[in-house]
Amino acid sequence: MKAPLYFTALAAGLLSLSAVHAQTQPPIQPVLPKASDGGGKGVDTKKVYDVVEQMPTLPTGGGTQAIVTAVQQALVLPADEKTEGQVKVEFVVDRQGRVQEVKVLQSPSPALGKAVLAAVTKLPQFKPGKQNGETANVRFRLPIFVGPRP
Repeated sequence: MKAPLYFTALAAGLLSLSAVHAQTQPPIQPVLPKASDGGGKGVDTKKVYDVVEQMPTLPTGGGTQAIVTAVQQALVLPADEKTEGQVKVEFVVDRQGRVQEVKVLQSPSPALGKAVLAAVTKLPQFKPGKQNGETANVRFRLPIFVGPRP
């Protein structure tokens, strides 16, 4: 059985109308989360992470131990300072790899704390940390031993 003529004409008109519509409409673009909104796979650019998939590193690499060694090598103690011990320091490596928000959490003396603080601020720019493929702010809390090694 053949379709009535008006049905065939209607179907042909709809097909040509959909072809014209497809040519005049821009293609649909998916909406991706912005890096700053923290949604989807994006990274919250204002949040400071304690751990990320790829932690920040010094340009020479070496992980956390290399950071501790670099601080110890940059350390300049006052001539009259006889105290030794462990100084706990905290800092943030921002999304550009810069050391920010440096503070001493614990120190056996104010002079040692100031010396470690100054040494941390001398660290070179880091390779930034990454989370979900995007750079992220990362907090470090490190113990820095000051004095002769046993």
